[in-house]
Amino acid sequence: MILLTGELSSTATYAARTWAWVSLGTGFVTIDRVLPSGEIVQESIPALGKLSIRQQFRQRRYGAATVAMGDGGKKVKLSRDDIAPLYAHKPTTWEADSYAVEEIPAEEPGTRLFLLLNLTDPESQQNGPYKVTVGGANRCRCIAADCRQPICKHRDSVQALYELGVFDDLETPADSNERGGQWCEPDLPAEPVEEVPVWMQPVPF
Repeated sequence: MILLTGELSSTATYAARTWAWVSLGTGFVTIDRVLPSGEIVQESIPALGKLSIRQQFRQRRYGAATVAMGDGGKKVKLSRDDIAPLYAHKPTTWEADSYAVEEIPAEEPGTRLFLLLNLTDPESQQNGPYKVTVGGANRCRCIAADCRQPICKHRDSVQALYELGVFDDLETPADSNERGGQWCEPDLPAEPVEEVPVWMQPVPF
């Protein structure tokens, strides 16, 4: 088993960002699948490993405000220092997501292409797993990256694993395709359909 953890740089929105990588080295990960009946069963799917990403939101900053105080509704202007203690008891919020990670043949020479399947909230990926490219022009096809946000937790986490050499000794994309996983099969172009000239088409009798 391989277990690694690391930290990503903080952002204007997140005070802390961390990742954790778990790989059994078998080419599969175990996930919990919820059946229509509500029963939860465990299922193995082809993947290099499981990536968990946690992000902690920064405490909200409050500026000066004018509020109504007392029975008479007298307006009093409060400074930031006056308002901050009112929210000091509120804990900062963490968000966490886990992904199955698989590699498929890269679209560009010299790069590596990975698919991230959201295991925490599958409904968030209506258009399929996120594609993350590293080793060159690093990018991700998630909503944040498509909106040209400078920070992407998927891209940054996979890039960190790539730089650590985590993927160097794992199975190749060819090996992963041989495992027959449906969720990680690359989108291959459809074979061209050769049109048969009218004069060559059979005539029904």
